[in-house]
Amino acid sequence: MKYILLTILTLLSDCMQISTPSDNYDKLWEQVEKFEKQNLPKSGYDVVLEIYEKAIADNRSDQLIKSLIYSSKLTSQFEDRDPASYIEYFEDQINKISDQDASRICYSIIGELYQQYGMMNINRFSQRTEYDEAKASEIAGLSLEEIQERSIAYYERSLEGNSNKDIDDFKIILSESKKRNTVAAGNINEFLLYRALTHYINDQSFISLAGHITSLSDPALFSPLEEFRKMVLTVTDERDYSWKALTLFQRALNEVHKDEQREMINLERIEYVYQNSTINGKQEFYLNALKNLIEKDPDSKAAQMAHCKIIDYYLQQGEYYRSSFDKKYEQNFSKAYQWIQKAKKNFPKGEYADVVAIQQLKLNKRYCQLEMEQVVPAKNDFLAYVQYRNVDHLFFRVTKLNDKQWKEFNSKKNSDSKVNFLKKLESFRSWEIDLPGTGDFNYHGTEFPVEGLSYGKYILLASNTKEFEYGENKFVNLAIFHVSDLSYIYNSRAPVTELYVIDRTSGKAVKDAAIDVFEQEYNYKKRLNEWKKIASLKSGRNGYASYDKKDKNFSFRITNKDDVLDLRQGHYNLEERKDKERAQVHLFTDRAIYRPGQTIFFKALLTVNDSDDIPHIVPGEEVKLDFRDANWQLVESKKLKTNEFGSLSGHFMAPDGALTGQVTIEARASNGFSSRSIRVEEYKRPKIFSKLDTLLSPYVLGDTIDINGTVESFSGLKVENATIKYRIEKIEYVPWYRYSYADFSRPHLNQYSEFIISGDTRSDSEGKFNFSFPTISDSKEHAYFNYRIHCDVTDITGESTTVSKQISLSAKPFFFSASIPGNAFEGEVGPVKISTSNCEGAEIRAIVNLQVYKLDHPDNPFRSKYWKISDRHYLAENEYESRFPLDKDASS
Repeated sequence: MKYILLTILTLLSDCMQISTPSDNYDKLWEQVEKFEKQNLPKSGYDVVLEIYEKAIADNRSDQLIKSLIYSSKLTSQFEDRDPASYIEYFEDQINKISDQDASRICYSIIGELYQQYGMMNINRFSQRTEYDEAKASEIAGLSLEEIQERSIAYYERSLEGNSNKDIDDFKIILSESKKRNTVAAGNINEFLLYRALTHYINDQSFISLAGHITSLSDPALFSPLEEFRKMVLTVTDERDYSWKALTLFQRALNEVHKDEQREMINLERIEYVYQNSTINGKQEFYLNALKNLIEKDPDSKAAQMAHCKIIDYYLQQGEYYRSSFDKKYEQNFSKAYQWIQKAKKNFPKGEYADVVAIQQLKLNKRYCQLEMEQVVPAKNDFLAYVQYRNVDHLFFRVTKLNDKQWKEFNSKKNSDSKVNFLKKLESFRSWEIDLPGTGDFNYHGTEFPVEGLSYGKYILLASNTKEFEYGENKFVNLAIFHVSDLSYIYNSRAPVTELYVIDRTSGKAVKDAAIDVFEQEYNYKKRLNEWKKIASLKSGRNGYASYDKKDKNFSFRITNKDDVLDLRQGHYNLEERKDKERAQVHLFTDRAIYRPGQTIFFKALLTVNDSDDIPHIVPGEEVKLDFRDANWQLVESKKLKTNEFGSLSGHFMAPDGALTGQVTIEARASNGFSSRSIRVEEYKRPKIFSKLDTLLSPYVLGDTIDINGTVESFSGLKVENATIKYRIEKIEYVPWYRYSYADFSRPHLNQYSEFIISGDTRSDSEGKFNFSFPTISDSKEHAYFNYRIHCDVTDITGESTTVSKQISLSAKPFFFSASIPGNAFEGEVGPVKISTSNCEGAEIRAIVNLQVYKLDHPDNPFRSKYWKISDRHYLAENEYESRFPLDKDASS
């Protein structure tokens, strides 16, 4: 849960008005309010203009600002304008405000308007490019990056100055927030500081700014309040707005004199560092910072909120136990419970008691989810899986359905009606079990046995009440399954659809089984999908059957005496069409991007593939070429004939004065089609480029990596004294091939990214540059890390380019590869080629000790599980092994 602390006073932009005695202004504003209620914005606007003129004459800055706000608001109701015009209106009027504090408030208003305008039009503006030669004069023509830069600049101007004037002096343009999670501003400085800080801690404020980075990696940023106030915060990179936010936090903590306000701001500072930092082990620093805040003033409003944040943290961490049953997350819900009890004891009627109550409800929430195999063999006990939380006892009920009941069940639209329908049917079997390991608020999973059943369709109901009712703290969960000894394998890629009917347990062929084939169609009158029988087959001696219909969506119903397998599982015809000859036009252009009006030269090669998929050139064939613009309108069309080598060439003119973007050349031959997309843009040709050298030495985690690169101009000259700003990030990665397919404990890819270092350097007289960065060894056996290196390069004339690459490091200094086939017949394995390379693929010399082992097959192979691992045992180990010898306990 996110708590907003610094949204203190919001600009009045609705119909609400706060009146204070101020000469004749009150009567005029009453007229405005009256016209607004009568839906007469033009009449209200005329009165606002009168107030505007009077405010200028009386030098009333507060009334002037309010008139500007209302003028824009009312005008928008009877004139259709681009919202940018209202920003320009504010910018034009700010020179008429003589009071410095009022001007600062206006700067803050304009900064907010720019940001809102950019966010409202983000999809439109993000496609624009910024011109270095001459920036657009009108706001509507700016790029999103320029809009956000202007927003920041205005917020910065609002912080220039020092005034302790009471905020109530501007009460007529302010509306006091009713939110309890706020910090009240007492004077102009605090008000503008809080507004600027709110802007800087919002990531959307910098969403388009090139190179925006976050490098909060110092654990000292979690320091207690008094220590943080004295810290020296130096912004080393102007793109790092997170440091700017921290300087504003520090300024607010030093300038605010009320302890309660300071503690609430400090709490938000701790939250900001936690959410935006890349500090290793930041979770522990975060918790310690919150606990220190509580210890300093345990009865404060901030301490109450800190309790809520700690509870939220443990609730979020506890959810991770559900996905992996990792022991390191097992105690989080219990810790959340302990902190809830502390909060209830310390603040029984506290300001956030309702928040704690909601957190208690989350912790006590009950959960149950059944999982079963879709089909199980008859008369054999089988396993089911249940994941549960805060449930210690379950009631089960098995219902067998005939075809009529099955159809009626599927016609029910929601879970309630389905459960009520099943409860009216006779129960085939019912029982109850005690679930293991409850009482710690965690999600748990366990397998439980179900006694064997006869052939048919079944539904298993599970509930925590004997009556199988829904309600508060009551739930009903159901699982559908079939009991059958039949199974089948099918192939729809052949010219005919082939099917083998086999025994589900032994895999033996089942002959003389009746097979009905159904096709799914949509009934427009009934507005539902229906199955229509389209064929009847019988399996042969080897269980084989086939049919040659080309239905796209079909299903099988297989019957062998009283055993019926009817899953109505949709299959799709994937037959691969093979034409005798397939023509293909291979299109090529001389470039990938053009300016408007430039000539686009193209070439094409026409080939045709025979029945063996071997291509041949096609001379003397006519090909039609269409050129379409970014709006898919036809610009020009040509018909050209291939020469004796099967090729042709020509040109089109890139559209000038039309919409830029992606244009397309289409080529059509008698039996083939091809297209190629290129871009037409107003772009600036780059003058310099940079490249990073390939690493030649073997590196391992723990080494210091030396990066070398060069900066050159496209004319071939070396670029001297260019500035290279670099940034290094680390991403942990664990390869899947180290783990078995069924190993659910394997870690996720890219578990986290971490900022390592940033800095700058310069190129020498030969255009060369270098820098280095450290790496840290890791104790995980198979983990390796991707290090992302990004460089922004700028020469002395201002020309810029970027270059980046990624390298992978592990505890091993090289990568090993061998040309050994995965499968081969005895005697067919030829010479094996072995190679070693470093993290960038450069070959390195190494002594290889090669050992070959014969793999032993397991004495007791187990079936794969359809569900995730368990963390609780319902059956004793010996009972599990005796009843289910082909299954491995999912918790082991």
